[in-house]
Amino acid sequence: PVSTIPVKLTAQMYEQNKAAGNLDVTLALMDLLNQPAASDLALSMKQIPVALIDSLSGMDGKLYALLGNRIDELKVQASGPLDQNMAVEVSALGENLNVQTQVQLSEQAITLKPGSTVALQVTPQSLGLLNKAMNPQYKASDSTWQLTKPTQLKLTLPKLVLPKDASKINQTQLGVDVTASTMSFAHRTLKTTLSIADLKLALDAQKLTDPIFAQLDAKINGKDENGKAYQSEMISKTTILNLINDKGEVDAVHATVKTNTAIPKLPIELLDSLLNQQGKLAGIIGPTARVSAKGSYPGDLNLEFVGDNTSISLPAKIDADRKMTLREDAVARIKVNKQTAEALLKYGNPILIDATESREPVMAIISAKTFSAPLANFDIKNVVADIQLKLGTISLQDSWLLNSM
Repeated sequence: PVSTIPVKLTAQMYEQNKAAGNLDVTLALMDLLNQPAASDLALSMKQIPVALIDSLSGMDGKLYALLGNRIDELKVQASGPLDQNMAVEVSALGENLNVQTQVQLSEQAITLKPGSTVALQVTPQSLGLLNKAMNPQYKASDSTWQLTKPTQLKLTLPKLVLPKDASKINQTQLGVDVTASTMSFAHRTLKTTLSIADLKLALDAQKLTDPIFAQLDAKINGKDENGKAYQSEMISKTTILNLINDKGEVDAVHATVKTNTAIPKLPIELLDSLLNQQGKLAGIIGPTARVSAKGSYPGDLNLEFVGDNTSISLPAKIDADRKMTLREDAVARIKVNKQTAEALLKYGNPILIDATESREPVMAIISAKTFSAPLANFDIKNVVADIQLKLGTISLQDSWLLNSM
């Protein structure tokens, strides 16, 4: 007959010679003389010192920053033989952490059951500690934007199948949904606020070597120094190809990104305030702008930037070396006003610095024959472009050239 021996282990954890937590483990050992096995594991740990785990794992303070001082309780319940098919339930509750997962172990894979969740609270204090852990020289004044209140991140895993054989890691099946409560930020020196609301990110892959599908939705809200409110949506559907090679390694160099991303109403006036441009940027572009990117990187990518005063459409082509050219001539339309004349038009002809208005927008045609822009290690000095201006009828006021005649 197969004999079964119940085992119970109780221990006290210490941190710097002070009692810091309890450990209780029970399991059953079977058939020790023939084919040893274990089953029915129950593990409970209370008041776990995160600093101890952080130190043992070599995380250099990062876990402590994110999870806080203690994990109140960790429970693991497992039924079935430990070396064969087993159902495992894991729960963890702490100051900033809440984990609820169910896992099925088999000889071939570890399968996470749908509905498993990980919730993490990020606070202004924990974010500051994390920055400090990542960069010991960090000071709060180094951050232009500061988180103003706690935010909740929730990770739901509708699908995760992880092969036990490390050589088959590229066969991993993945499904991840990330949501977040409103993330509120304030500019350190300006009276400007920014928040990201209704953030939803979904990732899905049948296996890591297959296309990885990603969808991102969010609302961007902000107020400038004068208290004027702005709101814009961000919508992005993206497919990532060849990110993981056959060895299960990340290969970003050979990856291809296919995207359809749009920000229908980017708040330019808010950006103007943040960049302390005193209305110049908003005068050049307009109060808001529609921004979109549709196509493939590398490959054919259509970029559009449409504001009330300035708009441009780039039918781009990006090669494997990340150099951007044009498939056809690109056209920019510029509404003449004081800001566009001083910032843009004067480079086409110095006299245009005094332009005040035009009957129709000025057209700038960028030749596809000569245009080239290396995107790797981008430097505007390396951009080559021939631009033709079609001025139409414009008005000049107090022109330095006309006054000298």
